[in-house]
Amino acid sequence: MHEYVAYAAVFIACLARTTMPYWNKKRQNKILEFNNNYFGTFLSALILSGVIASLLFPQIKLPDTNVSNVLGFCLLFTQAWGMNDIINTLLLDLRK
Repeated sequence: MHEYVAYAAVFIACLARTTMPYWNKKRQNKILEFNNNYFGTFLSALILSGVIASLLFPQIKLPDTNVSNVLGFCLLFTQAWGMNDIINTLLLDLRK
């Protein structure tokens, strides 16, 4: 069960962090189409965060309870969100 929670957290965090700038610009009517650069950062962050989650999560010994599932979800959501933010920052610096 923990593995499903871990990978769901990684996927949701990467998806949320990737699409947030798009939806903010869409709400302000500054952008009309989805930029494919968002998909590239999503895919790279998803792969990298998935690998990190695969290495990190088995090392954490949690009991099989709902509280530990929420704790694992929050931990890996934060890790994937941060990884996506780092990748976005690095790619933004490379574009300049």
